[in-house]
Amino acid sequence: MVDAVVTWVDGDDPEHCRERIRFLDGRAEGLGREATDATRFRSKGEIYYCLHLLRQNASWIRKVFLVTDRQRPDFLTPEEEVRLGVTVVDHREIFRDYEDALPTFNSLSIETVLHRIPGLDDEFLYLNDDIFLLKPVVPSEFFADRVALWRGLIWPGNPVAFRVQRKLRRLQKRWARRWYVDGLVGFCYERHWLRGRDHLQLGHALHPMRRSLLTECLEGRIAANVRYRFRHADQFNPVTLAANYELGRGMARLGPRDWGYLDCKKEPGEAICRKMAEFIDDPKVRMVCVQSMDRASPEVAEELKSMLQQVLDGGGALHE
Repeated sequence: MVDAVVTWVDGDDPEHCRERIRFLDGRAEGLGREATDATRFRSKGEIYYCLHLLRQNASWIRKVFLVTDRQRPDFLTPEEEVRLGVTVVDHREIFRDYEDALPTFNSLSIETVLHRIPGLDDEFLYLNDDIFLLKPVVPSEFFADRVALWRGLIWPGNPVAFRVQRKLRRLQKRWARRWYVDGLVGFCYERHWLRGRDHLQLGHALHPMRRSLLTECLEGRIAANVRYRFRHADQFNPVTLAANYELGRGMARLGPRDWGYLDCKKEPGEAICRKMAEFIDDPKVRMVCVQSMDRASPEVAEELKSMLQQVLDGGGALHE
């Protein structure tokens, strides 16, 4: 069986806002780029479509664990929680023995302890609440013969080959349309450990993770990484580290380029809506990440959610 883990927080909640301001207290030294940007925490109803589309298009998932901070989405009543097969997991459960790191406003810290979710299956899919599964998928698209299929781009460890590939990527961006966003997750401190070997840079997609491998590769590294309440330059990305740990052991390979990516901070509204329609119509695009929907105009945000609702309405009944 395969589980799913979704991380979510309502950053507009007054208590969450007060705590965030209290712990920031003007400290900015060493913080990662945009570590305290409000867009990291705001929720514009994406979690509704994230959970419903996940259940609709991956009905084979055993349990969905929603990781959050003493919150729950308004629509997720106890009855709906049962119907969707969702279990709400509080940060206090997975930060046990590291309670001094709470409250945290740092996705890297939270991802460092996801493998500590009680009852989590060894194989699970990890996604944020801004990732939407547009079309039906099967388990073999993520785990094939015990090999994990990760979405992203593999960079060569050879320095010369790396420089050549990087130049080609820059040319690709220059030749592409004006508003080009490739949807790759940036590296953090783990880049120092991956230097000199082929390494995978992740896409904004569903990640196939293994609890046992996370436990192994994070051994002795948890305390140092979770102590930052906001993203910090000295932190590593545990998901990227896990993917490359598996890749180096021959337990992972590059998966298909079947995800779309939209960044509402960087692209104009008309381009966002046009691209979303293209992703929905393209049979090769299985999932899409819509980052920073709160930065879109109210009209564009509503249009995007209307499109997601159409996908949900047209995809058949929820698997019971």
